[in-house]
Amino acid sequence: MQKVFKKVFQAILVYFLPLLGIYAFYRILFYLFNFSFLKGIPFRSLIIAFIHGLRFDISALTMLNGVFLLFFIFNWNNFKHVKKILIAIYVVLNSVALGLMAADLAYFPFTLKHSGYDLLAIKSDTVRLLPQFFIDYWYLFILWAFSCWSFIKLFKHLETKYLTETSTLFQSFFSLIFIAGLSALGIRGGLQLRPLDLINANEFNGTQASNLVINTPFNFIITATRPSIEKIEWISEKEINDNFKFNKTVNHPTPFSHLTKPNIVVIVLESFGAEYSAVYNPIKKSYMPFLDSLMQKGIFFDNAYANGRTSVDGITSIFLGIPALMSESFAFSPYQTNQTFSLGAFLNKEGYNTSFYHGGENGTMQLNNIIQKAGISNYYGKNQFPNSKDDYDGSWGIWDHKYFTYFKDELSNKSQPFYSSIFTLSSHHPFVIPSNFKNQFNEGELPIHKCISYTDFAIKSFFESAKNESWFSNTIFIFTADHTSQSNDEKFQTKSGLFKVPLFMWSKQQKTSVIISKVAQHIDILPTIVNLVNPKLEIKSFGNSLFSENKNHFAVQKNNGSFQAITQNKVIEISTSGAFSISNINTSMIETDLKSVDTLLYKAYFQEFTNRMLNNKLQ
Repeated sequence: MQKVFKKVFQAILVYFLPLLGIYAFYRILFYLFNFSFLKGIPFRSLIIAFIHGLRFDISALTMLNGVFLLFFIFNWNNFKHVKKILIAIYVVLNSVALGLMAADLAYFPFTLKHSGYDLLAIKSDTVRLLPQFFIDYWYLFILWAFSCWSFIKLFKHLETKYLTETSTLFQSFFSLIFIAGLSALGIRGGLQLRPLDLINANEFNGTQASNLVINTPFNFIITATRPSIEKIEWISEKEINDNFKFNKTVNHPTPFSHLTKPNIVVIVLESFGAEYSAVYNPIKKSYMPFLDSLMQKGIFFDNAYANGRTSVDGITSIFLGIPALMSESFAFSPYQTNQTFSLGAFLNKEGYNTSFYHGGENGTMQLNNIIQKAGISNYYGKNQFPNSKDDYDGSWGIWDHKYFTYFKDELSNKSQPFYSSIFTLSSHHPFVIPSNFKNQFNEGELPIHKCISYTDFAIKSFFESAKNESWFSNTIFIFTADHTSQSNDEKFQTKSGLFKVPLFMWSKQQKTSVIISKVAQHIDILPTIVNLVNPKLEIKSFGNSLFSENKNHFAVQKNNGSFQAITQNKVIEISTSGAFSISNINTSMIETDLKSVDTLLYKAYFQEFTNRMLNNKLQ
């Protein structure tokens, strides 16, 4: 048996330890690359995160390589070609895993979560942007190549040194049993009741350090092998009905009641975090001065949040009214065929011409399918733009200032009333603006800042051009951002700040400016539009009209594997087991008094969402 243990130990030494060391190295790099987001972690929590992360590393490595250990404990003298094939697979598989970890060093700041299986859902965009990614982050490719070379070199050296002894059939058999047991233990991450999951990253040091604990291969495997959503049975059906109303009336007074069949234009701003606005962030310079000026004359929601961290989640929340509460985006999930409220069908019935504009490649991020599902009649992408070759930015699509000119002309040719939306794109990585504008905008403190100012200028030009058009005075404009982006302000790196986006409404005929401080979110926009067009309608919605008199509004997200609700002064997190964690919205300090929140309300909300999604009862 001593030889059996020796054989097993040598196999682990050869196939696991070099990679385990490289995973630890990438965790250090992850901390350094994303220091601005992780610098608030106390030293003790930091040490715990690195130690706790070993469990996730071992689990990921076992899932990737456990099968190779089972094969390699046998003698391969007579099957050398098979062994070469297995080693080639082993090298390729682990090289891909290291590639994901290297890429996440740069990608994490954009989504503030590790890449998962949903990345494959936008593989066409990923492949198209790979050359630009290589140009911007060439050093990561060198890092990846070096880490692959290191693990292959170590592997070959250790294999030559330790795996040369032959084994008897008896020794191989018992080694197989022992390795199988260790592999099962490694995959589970220990002897605890349930296998290691993403939520376990919060166990010892809370959610702040959870992204440091998890590694990208583990996240990728888990999101690829688990359902997007699981049935919840925290409370009874009666308790749900007593605490949350899915059916809503939207008959609320609005400042626009004097407008008859108003045109509605929704402008979704790519990556415009509230941090870039001096209205939301008075101590900082404004990178969006024109939009700030409109906010101060319009209806301004100073406590507004996105429901997700990606463009797909933002568009889904705004146009379908579905928050991003699953492990993958609704548009990429098995539930994408579920019946939902059709905003477009409702507006068409009310006599509206409906359309959506985005200067990106047609079909990018599944936007065309989301808009089609929303019932909006006409989708316009880069293919429909008349000068797509001349005005292409080289990465995503048409420059914003060119596309807004086109958008204005399109609106001027539409029959009224119309509902139309435009989704900007120039404030996206690789953060470039047209060469003839390079000296017009300050570089700012972050690469995105000049792009924010450029798009703000494009919108200003659009307004100056459109203000004399016949449709302009009878139009309500709704502005928001799809999600937040780069940050250098700690206030916007908290659990709530990561989701804080601008949200305001403006109309030329608006009499007075209004500030509304109750919590608002993307999924409130759809019922608000219904409220503006036909307030007599009753709809099924997870959001509320922005003009609802109900003051108990909260915004919802999925953050680090937990459900999250943001109220006026608290951030409430609920694990999949129903356990609550409550923290102060400004300080992120954990509060111990659960009596300060209505736990049944939040349980009812998330359970209703989950079970309606599973049972196709969204409508």
